[in-house]
Amino acid sequence: MAIGNKDAFLNVYFSLPERVKHILFFTLLRSFYLASAGIYVPLFILDRLGLSYAILFFVLQYGVFCAISAIIVRELLKSKSIEFLQMLSLFFIFGQLLSLNLFYDERLVVAAGLFGALGITFYWIPQHLAFGVFGRRRELAKEYAAINMPMIAIMVVFPVVAGIIINAVSYGVFFLIFSIIALSFAILAMRHFKARGRIKVGKSKSIVKRKFALLFASEGLWFSFYIMVDILVYTLIKNLLIFGILKSLVMLFAAFTAFLISKRIDKRHDYALATIGILLKANVFTVLFLSLNSVTAAAAMLLFGLIAPLIDTPFYGFLYNMVKKYGYDVICLREFILGISRAIGLSLFFFLDFSIAMGIAVLCGILFGFMYYFISIKEEIRELT
Repeated sequence: MAIGNKDAFLNVYFSLPERVKHILFFTLLRSFYLASAGIYVPLFILDRLGLSYAILFFVLQYGVFCAISAIIVRELLKSKSIEFLQMLSLFFIFGQLLSLNLFYDERLVVAAGLFGALGITFYWIPQHLAFGVFGRRRELAKEYAAINMPMIAIMVVFPVVAGIIINAVSYGVFFLIFSIIALSFAILAMRHFKARGRIKVGKSKSIVKRKFALLFASEGLWFSFYIMVDILVYTLIKNLLIFGILKSLVMLFAAFTAFLISKRIDKRHDYALATIGILLKANVFTVLFLSLNSVTAAAAMLLFGLIAPLIDTPFYGFLYNMVKKYGYDVICLREFILGISRAIGLSLFFFLDFSIAMGIAVLCGILFGFMYYFISIKEEIRELT
């Protein structure tokens, strides 16, 4: 069933398994953060402490601390439910935003990076597991698209709203207000969590193969350059309001592509679409990072919004099928390796020229694309035989 019109899309959403539909609550709350405060935290650190500390924040949040957090989450999954972990992720968001108002030096980078990493892993690992464990095997990509359409809608609106608020008042006031909102959401999630009950995740079925480790390592190295996009574009534009408008347009373009691609979520096409999307994305990064003015950077960023769903929807459908086959260690291993590889990739910005770093990004993007293509095809053939 395609998601080609409003009624068909609603049919897909309302037919979601109850356990999958439940995570929509946390997705909406997390999206609100990602679309507003989450975008401007690194820009705040950039403006206050400089580019080196902004890169250090990325290394800590998306790299070192994410890898450590993945180990913690893996152990907690043995005794805690996935809703409980997602509820904690909202409190970690509150902790990150509060730290932005408490510290004004290097401690800000460490505290914000730690709370941010905990918020990332305590949210994403449970969400991936909810799809992988409870989603329907042949409908995973459609279910992922149905859950993420409301999230994209939020992220179309709130970047520009946040930019207007920060321009009108200040970073400090905005983060203080948002920390109160985040705490309110966390308390609301506690009530929601108690009402819905617990979901337990079983033990891993087998040891994850080394080919997945290399796939995730190349993904993390490539993704580390994606993380730097906002910082690099902002340094060229140097205007929070224009940057907020640009981010909203990027998400609008992504929503448009996601809606179109949802019609073609078909097992024969998923892998080719994802590979093409990844290779296109690598080329867009080349244009972005080697550009010398804000116009070309903005154009590349908008193009990125158009092609991003070509990767995300089919890739996560593949990933969730691997969870069903190999157990939850696939997700935990992925988050751990992503943390290590992103830390390495982001650290390159301290030592290498941008053109050299960009060359590495393109190579990693191509490696990730082809590895994903051949692994997914091999897994599909194995299922059929």
